[in-house]
Amino acid sequence: MREISLHLLDLVENALLADAQSISLRLTVDPPADRVVLSIADNGCGMTRDLLRKAADPFVSGRPGRRISLGLALTQAGAERAGGRLRICSREGAGTQVAALYRFSHPDRPPIGDFAGTVRLVMFCNPVRSFRVEGRMPGRRSVLDTRDLRRLMPALRLDEPDAAGWINERLQEMFPPELADL
Repeated sequence: MREISLHLLDLVENALLADAQSISLRLTVDPPADRVVLSIADNGCGMTRDLLRKAADPFVSGRPGRRISLGLALTQAGAERAGGRLRICSREGAGTQVAALYRFSHPDRPPIGDFAGTVRLVMFCNPVRSFRVEGRMPGRRSVLDTRDLRRLMPALRLDEPDAAGWINERLQEMFPPELADL
């Protein structure tokens, strides 16, 4: 994949297919530590131990009737190509955590891409799910948690115009356009 933000789409799709109702996304960009980390955690159905051992194999899928699953395999390949690694933790019935580490300075690290736009798309296409989004950059950490919004407005749907506008502005602040080319 050409951008780290596109790996996020695959990882979120896996969480949604695992029936996750709550998804946490984090992007850490830390040039002094020479790392970029994309992580996602969900409360979906999790994986069996056998499936977890084979999770990054492109010819293994946890979905019935599907023989190929490229999301984790491509994420792992991209991380390893950039001097990093993929870590997957999962427990059946309890959810899954995936973290892809890339060396920031590695010449083969893909650019971040439109992280704000990707997160916005995921949230608006899944308006009744809960999302916690965190951005960590040198000197700043920002969080957007839709559970906090729903405490204030219990019937809130993320695709409602007022909510969508506010969320879009907040995501642009967290992940500004100039981050895309890093």
